[in-house]
Amino acid sequence: MKSLNFKALTLAVCTGAALSLAACGSDNDDNNTTNTAPASTETIKGMAATGKPFAGKVIVKNKDGKESAPVVIKADGSFEVAAPKGGPYLIKAYNDKTGDQAVTLYSYSADAKTNVNVNQLTTKAVFTANGQAKLDTLYSDWAKQSSAVTQAKIEEAAKQVAANLNNQFAAVN
Repeated sequence: MKSLNFKALTLAVCTGAALSLAACGSDNDDNNTTNTAPASTETIKGMAATGKPFAGKVIVKNKDGKESAPVVIKADGSFEVAAPKGGPYLIKAYNDKTGDQAVTLYSYSADAKTNVNVNQLTTKAVFTANGQAKLDTLYSDWAKQSSAVTQAKIEEAAKQVAANLNNQFAAVN
């Protein structure tokens, strides 16, 4: 029974993360008015996790394919990136490991006004919204494809991911 309770808790956390893909942050617009970011950038903040804080780096591409400098993710999973202005943004978190230890996660943000989660569920939502095509290709071709992956597609994909998790959970009961 303890295993089932852990699964229920895990499902609840995962479902919440999937549904709050691009809108989990505050309504505070101060993200765009920092004194440390030049006027040609916007600050994107968020959390990267895989059930625990993700150890690695995060990098962001704007709609024109301009890329931020890689930023090391903090020990608590938080990050703050000075991204080139111009959403929508494709966010990539990765580690420098190879083989089975290599992990790459993706997320999406229509703008830099809200905090962004980057995890397995956001990766699955981006994958689904992209027609299940390779995400590394989407990232490299983001300037050409940024208009094809929309906020509406991401939100619908996040709902689909959550529904699939609910179905899996119901099948276990």
